[in-house]
Amino acid sequence: SRSFPFVSKTMGVDYIEAATRAIMGAPTDDMDLPTLDTTDRPSGYVGVKAPMFSFTRLRGSDPVLGVEMASTGEVACFGATKEEAFLKALLSTGFKMPNKNIMISCQESLQEEMTHSVWQLHELGYHIYATKKTAEVLKKNRVPCTVVSYPTEKGIDTENENVIDLIKSGEIGLV
Repeated sequence: SRSFPFVSKTMGVDYIEAATRAIMGAPTDDMDLPTLDTTDRPSGYVGVKAPMFSFTRLRGSDPVLGVEMASTGEVACFGATKEEAFLKALLSTGFKMPNKNIMISCQESLQEEMTHSVWQLHELGYHIYATKKTAEVLKKNRVPCTVVSYPTEKGIDTENENVIDLIKSGEIGLV
């Protein structure tokens, strides 16, 4: 597995040596292994792995993933925060930051928490589209946004544009 060496590097522990010692019945007391209660490792950085899908390089491949989420590779990145590490990982896979509008739809229990992040996207110059309930929270917190209707409301909600139509037209660059 590629995960084992990554976790070893991230945690600063040679887990392969520890496993070998354990199999051989040798002591591991001198290895400074973390316990299940260890929460201060790693210190000062976060490690993230992201799948790297290569559909564009695989002629005739099916771009619809099944339950196995088969990838053709992975990237591992480190950052000062989980957000920085994740963004580095995404960018390393060839992900392009949107230069258009962003659509947000968030479950009710996370709506207040995500408001600041959406405000930051607005401050970066992105136009925000949001589904009705998400838009209510954003507007209550003074985050400008345009309300869109759910795909299932196509033809029912005639007041707002349907998100599917906006995605198909290329109006929305990230969901």
